[in-house]
Amino acid sequence: MLNLIVGIEYLSWTNEEHRDHTMPFEETLDQAIAMLRRRRRVTSQTLKLQFDLDDEHLEALVQVLIEAEQLAIDETGKALVWIARTPAPPMTATSITLRHT
Repeated sequence: MLNLIVGIEYLSWTNEEHRDHTMPFEETLDQAIAMLRRRRRVTSQTLKLQFDLDDEHLEALVQVLIEAEQLAIDETGKALVWIARTPAPPMTATSITLRHT
């Protein structure tokens, strides 16, 4: 079933002025991952509205999040729940304490 996403490289949509726009699928995926990580739970309808997805693109996005990336689980067929461990923030100069002896 992952073959479905192979041919999907760009998402197209039209804004209020009816100009066509194209967003790479990978960019949509990155934004969806960031949203899911932040919110921890997102409905399929929210993803569909946020990214103006048709049913085919929504299915592909959900499939990647659950099966390929293994970042979420499907709860009751309506909501995605974040299951990936959020990595620790990178160490910065202010988070490192040096002791002089």
